[in-house]
Amino acid sequence: MQLKLNSIHHPSYGQWTVYVLLAVVLWGATYAGAFHTYSMPADDWVRALAAHLHDGSVGRNVACLGLALANAVLLSLLTSRFAFVDTRTQLPAITFLLLATVWEPSHAKLESYLALLLFTGALFRLLDMRRDPAASEKAFSGSLLIACAGLLINDLMFLIPICWLGFLLLQSFSLRTWLASLMGAVAPWMLYGAGLYAFDPPVDWGGVFRLHFSFGFSLDGLMLPTKLYIGLLFVLFFITLAGTYTDFQRKSDSTRRNLNFILMILVFFLLAFLAQAEFDGTLFPFIALCFSLFISNVYSIRRTNFYAVLYLVFLGVNLLFLIFNFVW
Repeated sequence: MQLKLNSIHHPSYGQWTVYVLLAVVLWGATYAGAFHTYSMPADDWVRALAAHLHDGSVGRNVACLGLALANAVLLSLLTSRFAFVDTRTQLPAITFLLLATVWEPSHAKLESYLALLLFTGALFRLLDMRRDPAASEKAFSGSLLIACAGLLINDLMFLIPICWLGFLLLQSFSLRTWLASLMGAVAPWMLYGAGLYAFDPPVDWGGVFRLHFSFGFSLDGLMLPTKLYIGLLFVLFFITLAGTYTDFQRKSDSTRRNLNFILMILVFFLLAFLAQAEFDGTLFPFIALCFSLFISNVYSIRRTNFYAVLYLVFLGVNLLFLIFNFVW
């Protein structure tokens, strides 16, 4: 008997509605879990809720949920537009929505989800550069969007050199595309600096670009269930990675190049996360998007019982971690 995940690969409109409603409910559950644990005493919910409404955390959570849903739609369009898989599937969008829901530390990071919209838009432009006579224009606009995202999260500016390496993978690198990308990356910061100088002189240029790197990252401060969750995710990812590259040469040239590009960006975000001073959720939405996009290939192409069970295990691990966040 072969296990099939058709409701995930090809959900109907009704099933999509159920998934969105589940995301809304679970997003609220993770907020309620954190609200109950870290806020005021449990016997004073009214005062605690009023405090949360006053400080805007509820509004930020609702806004981030809306942006996460918008990013899931864009991710579905991105998967359909470019050759990440050989068949049409909604698995990347559903996986992203699951991870965005489960990873509670990012739920109030409004700047992260706004920057993610810009980053996803940049992917549409950059992935469309391959063998395109108008590649310089797309390099400029793609880098411009990433630089605008960098205004919200300064660490994203280091993604620009990674994209230059991606130009090589996509067979789009030239002096023209590099210069266009460089101009696109610099333009928003020049306008931002000019605006600061015009409306709020004198400008503290050292405070404009803020980085908070710390290379002493440690998991010691995390609870045991969180450590187990991270470890299991890495195990599942490495199994997926091995499956993706086992028959890599059988995939189309566009698929191979796009997957390598996304994997390179995913590694960048993981390293940037490890170099952050604090264990916060600033980069979680970016990791979730790239992770979901990369693993979609093997789970969509190899529809065997092994990979079906593996994805069900992935769903179960996330569900258990969600329950831990809510009841701990």
